[in-house]
Amino acid sequence: MRPRNVTRTMSELYQLFQVLATARSAPRDRTASEMDVPSGLTFDKFAAPSTGERRALSRPPRDVGAKFKPRDQRAVAELSKMNLDEVLDTLHLSEQSGHLISTEEGLVLNNSLLILQNENHFRKIFFWGRIFGTDNDYYVAYGYRSDAMHDRVFYYSTNCVNWGLLPLPTDYAKKLVPLCTARFQGDPALVLDVLLEKDEIAFGEPLTEPQVRKLKEEDRLSATIHLINHEVLVVPRGALYKRADGAIVESLAFEGLTPLEAREIKNFLHYRVPTQKWNTNLLTRDDYNFAMDFLDPLDVDIPEGCWLLNLTVSEDTVVLKSLYWPGMFFYHLLKTPRYGFVYFGNGIKCLDVPFFLNGLYPIYEDFFQGK
Repeated sequence: MRPRNVTRTMSELYQLFQVLATARSAPRDRTASEMDVPSGLTFDKFAAPSTGERRALSRPPRDVGAKFKPRDQRAVAELSKMNLDEVLDTLHLSEQSGHLISTEEGLVLNNSLLILQNENHFRKIFFWGRIFGTDNDYYVAYGYRSDAMHDRVFYYSTNCVNWGLLPLPTDYAKKLVPLCTARFQGDPALVLDVLLEKDEIAFGEPLTEPQVRKLKEEDRLSATIHLINHEVLVVPRGALYKRADGAIVESLAFEGLTPLEAREIKNFLHYRVPTQKWNTNLLTRDDYNFAMDFLDPLDVDIPEGCWLLNLTVSEDTVVLKSLYWPGMFFYHLLKTPRYGFVYFGNGIKCLDVPFFLNGLYPIYEDFFQGK
């Protein structure tokens, strides 16, 4: 009679032979975990390595501190191009406003913005718009690294290739820009003469006699972009999210407005630092959420009706236009997180909007298109 331990050993050897026979007849990429291995027995060292394991064993160890290989650089470039999709969509949808960029300019603009994004390590970059000049036009773009509002950096160019950093606007330029009615020339180094008439109160006390002030066109461009950003840049409600630490980021949970929500002007917010009190929305909205409603809504703008809201017949796109800044164009594809804005104009604010709304002057379509 055989001892029990000998019988158990022979039984385990028999099971081992069965597993080895199965591994020899099975495909090479079949692992030991897929075989019928008895419980309590491990045969990892007897199992044939899979295809992925053989590749990993034959591959040399990766140097973590090394620079990106050419293959990795191409991958980074592809990820960067995805952030520029909104630029092309905005240019395509802005054709209905009467302004567009040619195919050649669009390709050059797309490539130059991609280079600008990689050089400055921007998380996202956007094409802001185009300000028309008599000699050259100004192309404006901006990008940000972490905060979608406070970290915005603006650049301008006259040929879509060479981009220059836009200086911060000064208080002196902000006061002179509304009084400057001449068109842009397209030369950043040009110095303009701005006439201040008698009794002008832009600088405090009324002037006793007319004066002439100097203003550089680059400073005028910076102040004009600042005013447009402050007054007419728009985002749909829920597109931006304010975190607990105060940083403002794009909301990943934003799925777009519905056609019913898009018909109300209060569901569109100013893309700027809030100027109204924090409880302005709290008193007017039943579904108030401070993480989304921390911006100023458009329904508080004066006078009422200074925004044109159009909804397409198919109710899949909403378009917003400002009467104060002809050429500003905002779009939002409903039920999708895609939205954008672009400006095509001469950079001059229309101060006659209250008279237009009162019916004293006729409203011409060409005027609101910036022609």
